[in-house]
Amino acid sequence: MLLVAQLICCAGALLFIRNSAPPTPIVVRVAMHETPTQPISTQGILALIFLLSTIFVGYLMDSQRKTQGNILQGLVEKVEHYRQSSTIRLILLQMANLSLIWVAVRENNLMYMIGVAAALLVFLYMRPAKGKFVRSYGLSDMEALLLQE
Repeated sequence: MLLVAQLICCAGALLFIRNSAPPTPIVVRVAMHETPTQPISTQGILALIFLLSTIFVGYLMDSQRKTQGNILQGLVEKVEHYRQSSTIRLILLQMANLSLIWVAVRENNLMYMIGVAAALLVFLYMRPAKGKFVRSYGLSDMEALLLQE
């Protein structure tokens, strides 16, 4: 569901950026030299930093929660713990991705969509899966069989 929402926002952003006129750059001349126009604004840099930091925090949180999940007893507790971890991690990444889409639309700059595409790939990598759950939480063969049912 989160991935579909991001894809819809990406499609809307691409259509909006593609159909709108490019912004007129304003060049300010100071004394003897020109100030070059920036392809990436300060807000764009902050959105990219936010995206990279959420990926890093998601990775750290995932490794910490795996350690906590190995201590838990019972399959139901482990499944609930993994579900919560995955949800938090993916929501953080989605917030960063949507902020980057917002900056791309606001500045009418397709360059940010490269970061959005990379974030979508990371999002797909971080999505929950049974195989990852079994490996991460060190489930026994009996618990892995119960998951298959």
